[in-house]
Amino acid sequence: MKQRGIPYYRRRRLEPISQRARRSLARLTGGERKDQRVYRVEFGALTLKQIVFARAAIAERLESILERLRDTRVAPAPIARYGRELWLEFLEGDPVPAEPAPVDELARIFASLYCESPREVARDERDFAREVEHDLDFLYAAGALDGPGHAALRERAARWSPAAVWVGHDYSDARPQNFLRLADGELRLIDVESLQDDAPLGAGAVRAVLRWPDLSREALLSRLRARGAAAFEPYLDFVELWYVAGWTKRCLLQRKQRLVDPERLAELASRP
Repeated sequence: MKQRGIPYYRRRRLEPISQRARRSLARLTGGERKDQRVYRVEFGALTLKQIVFARAAIAERLESILERLRDTRVAPAPIARYGRELWLEFLEGDPVPAEPAPVDELARIFASLYCESPREVARDERDFAREVEHDLDFLYAAGALDGPGHAALRERAARWSPAAVWVGHDYSDARPQNFLRLADGELRLIDVESLQDDAPLGAGAVRAVLRWPDLSREALLSRLRARGAAAFEPYLDFVELWYVAGWTKRCLLQRKQRLVDPERLAELASRP
């Protein structure tokens, strides 16, 4: 039998040098720590994506989510996991422009996530309103909210909070840079680190509306309804407040002040 040779192997770091430099500076100054590394790996006739996370638990969680989502074709398929290394198929495609927003395709992706084993969680199982209140109290103590704004948002958290919340899979960073258009025309997300499970459904859609300049909230919601997504729309204002308060707290703690949007908190406080 003829013995085959060792397959060709080449690995190349994907993060730009400027991004790596910013992360190194942030670590030195006590800011955000994002220790993962991402590589493009050519192995024989295969092209793979390798992500090395700071902890094996992160890789394990994402592998589990991606395996459950494999048939939806919204994200790269998992290939293997070894400790904190996660191996995925490498997707080739074109960047997605910010405008016009691909509302139908985003609705397909979010509906695929939202229809993958959602479950309704009652308040006595997990009190999302209390989570919002704790985040708002932190923002007030940190000086990110004034007294009237804090009081108004706390009142809305109590009034908007539903008796039960639909939770399941979501994508928390839906912005143009995190998607590719494949050769077959299909849109896929590529930043798998932002995939979530056990999250309040609708938070990712809210994030998408905030990050795509001309994405209409009503247009996206109507298409999600048509695709049979769970009925979170009646309390979507609450989900948005849960997301924005938690995101703002995270930005402050990780020294990402440039991403804090006081106008978004003010707009939520002004809603009836």
